[in-house]
Amino acid sequence: MRKFILILALISIPLSSVSSATAAEPNCTSKVCVNVYTENGQLVIEGKKIGATASPTPRPATSIAPKPKPTATRKYTYKPRSNNLKPKKSSNTSNSLADKILQSLPTLQIAYQPEGKVLPKLPVIFWSDMPTFFNKDFRILGQRVSVNLKPKSLWSFGDGSLLITDKSGKPYPSKEITHSYSVPGTYAVLVKTIWEGSFTVDGVTFPINGAIHQQSGVDVKVVGASTKFVGK
Repeated sequence: MRKFILILALISIPLSSVSSATAAEPNCTSKVCVNVYTENGQLVIEGKKIGATASPTPRPATSIAPKPKPTATRKYTYKPRSNNLKPKKSSNTSNSLADKILQSLPTLQIAYQPEGKVLPKLPVIFWSDMPTFFNKDFRILGQRVSVNLKPKSLWSFGDGSLLITDKSGKPYPSKEITHSYSVPGTYAVLVKTIWEGSFTVDGVTFPINGAIHQQSGVDVKVVGASTKFVGK
């Protein structure tokens, strides 16, 4: 039942990232109230000192330039993505009454092998450049906030076949994510990913309210194998 609900959630992801704010009630220590939620496809880490009423000015989000879309003509050497995506420093200090940090996640792209055209009934290897986790510590109003996110992906291979996994796949010789096509044609392969997780403040862990949705796609062309008759 849980798997069925997850499939429905992943399938319902729109073509762009979810943009609605999902702020929850802040979680307070003896001095600071901290809240972590998602908004406009970003993480929001927000803090206010007890009794403060001023609204914090958001720090600029980390700018992550989109990478060129992987193509099957490149020779890929898979390297795990670094998670050291640091937001720009702000003039806010622990003496401020409120603070707010916006954090972007890495973009998502997918690729496949063999290169170029694919033959029917032969396994196609798929992978993405998505990291398998996002762990980061933030300092807000003198309070350490540890954020932990993990992705879950739904692969749609364009022929009605689906795969749910928390793996990102790797190029050959890895076979973490593979699929074979029965008949020639052009298949639109789509991967939709949901990032969810928790954050820890002062030794207490809370769920992050909301999720970050990403998706990417690529067309796979399957051609019929040519038959050559050789006479005696």
